[in-house]
Amino acid sequence: MVGKLFKHEFKYYLKSFFLFLPFLFVLAAVSRLLAVFDQSILMIQIVTSSSNTIYILGCVAFFSLSVILPVTRFDKNLFSQEGYLTFTLPVTYHQLLIVKIVTGFAVIVSSVLTIFLSSLIIIPDVGDVFHLIGALVQFSELILSGKTGLAVITMILFFIAVIVYGIFAIMLFYTCSTIGQTSKKNRGLMGVLTFFGYYAITQVISTICILIITALSAGNFEFIDAIVQSFIDNPFTIYLWIFIGMIIIYGAQIVLFYFVMIKIFSKKLNLD
Repeated sequence: MVGKLFKHEFKYYLKSFFLFLPFLFVLAAVSRLLAVFDQSILMIQIVTSSSNTIYILGCVAFFSLSVILPVTRFDKNLFSQEGYLTFTLPVTYHQLLIVKIVTGFAVIVSSVLTIFLSSLIIIPDVGDVFHLIGALVQFSELILSGKTGLAVITMILFFIAVIVYGIFAIMLFYTCSTIGQTSKKNRGLMGVLTFFGYYAITQVISTICILIITALSAGNFEFIDAIVQSFIDNPFTIYLWIFIGMIIIYGAQIVLFYFVMIKIFSKKLNLD
């Protein structure tokens, strides 16, 4: 049954989202083609600039759709009248949630990859591409210096951190929407307020952490210089700890979001 759910979800996104993937490449190709013409001509400049603007707006709209679409489908399948049928399927709450998380994450990843790959078409100089992903040059230097193991571990942790953050992002929206359903009225508004409440809390916590670090390091310039020098001497060691920190912080929130949603699912929601 879980396999059928995955098939049903991807079939929906194939019609409503994946079908539009080629259009971004078309917009990028048009902009790249216009860049070949003489840009000293005013009309060509206007047309090229307009084409680039349309492409950028297309990227923004495309990525926004990749977030909005899974969240709205999540709401419709689970918290509308359709939810009565969804929750009667022979699957557990855990399986339902995993299907939604995986498919929602897949949509966001496909959006990011499409934007990145299409941007390679519109960028006129291959060298500019390496400026966008300049860290790869540093990785190459690290490998050539004989520190292959550190480079590989850092790269692996980087991709794990990106995946964890992507899952965290989609689950954050799912969780806010789910918490909003516990309200008797204005559930959509409650979901939005939950998101802003989460944002406010995280900002307060971040500010407190910064103030604590600032207070501890106040007047201790040797400590600050040591950190800076450590970053200069071992940049990939710092990257490694940053990625580990991201995995732990966002991973812990993923676990929290997951059990919050399962707990709410287990209650009898008053579906519309």
